[in-house]
Amino acid sequence: TKSTPKIRDGDDSQGSPAAIATAYAVSVAGHVPKEFLGRDGNLFYCKVCLGVGEVVCCDGCPYVFHPQCIPNGLSKSSLENDDDPWFCHDCVEKGMLGKSIG
Repeated sequence: TKSTPKIRDGDDSQGSPAAIATAYAVSVAGHVPKEFLGRDGNLFYCKVCLGVGEVVCCDGCPYVFHPQCIPNGLSKSSLENDDDPWFCHDCVEKGMLGKSIG
């Protein structure tokens, strides 16, 4: 897990204007523009709720998720089993698998 930084004061709410703008830019571009990635190559906002805080980084894509935002299924089971590498539900559907689900 990592802790995503506040971009500015008051930016720790879910669905903040900065997070919504990021999600919109990603949807329009069809990919994640480099200017929206942190130094570690991951986005700052949870893909599901657009919030910041303690998040899990997918090892197959630049998206991050709050553990509670990960939908039930293989990806959530993999996280609960503490698999490394860990893949989000989208990457699991694309065929990337963690240890306990492979």
